[in-house]
Amino acid sequence: MKTVVTRKHAEALATLDNYLAIVLSIHTFVESLLDQMIEAHSPAPPVYRQLRDAREFGFAVKLAIALQMRVIDEPLYKNLKRLNELRNRYAHEIDVDLASELSKSSFTTDGISPVFPDLKTTCAAIADEPQRGIHALLKIRDATFGWLLQVCTAKGVHIK
Repeated sequence: MKTVVTRKHAEALATLDNYLAIVLSIHTFVESLLDQMIEAHSPAPPVYRQLRDAREFGFAVKLAIALQMRVIDEPLYKNLKRLNELRNRYAHEIDVDLASELSKSSFTTDGISPVFPDLKTTCAAIADEPQRGIHALLKIRDATFGWLLQVCTAKGVHIK
């Protein structure tokens, strides 16, 4: 079913644009780090660079490669997979409800502790006051990009 763009959507662009910009920026930065980590640990870095540059595979495949190469662990993989799902919603849908999206999956800070300990309250707050979504997305940034950056540093991956 296609969503018809309405005046409501047009007026909401300011909020959607902020959410969209944050989600896509986080995703882009994470993908860049994944590429660098995979290349640093690849037995054939030139082959990986050639495939990457030709855009032969997307984010989900890169995530699977990173997990199989053990450059990331399962909890971080799950957070990054959730980020990719959120990114895909924003990239392919006109009317994305951040509170609803967050209620469908949880992010963790360490594989155990939830980013949003009271997810129901967080989602209600975002629904009531959309600006709170910015704060929520920044927490997701820390649980994805921030965590991955720490892993890069710990594994000695030189960040370009």
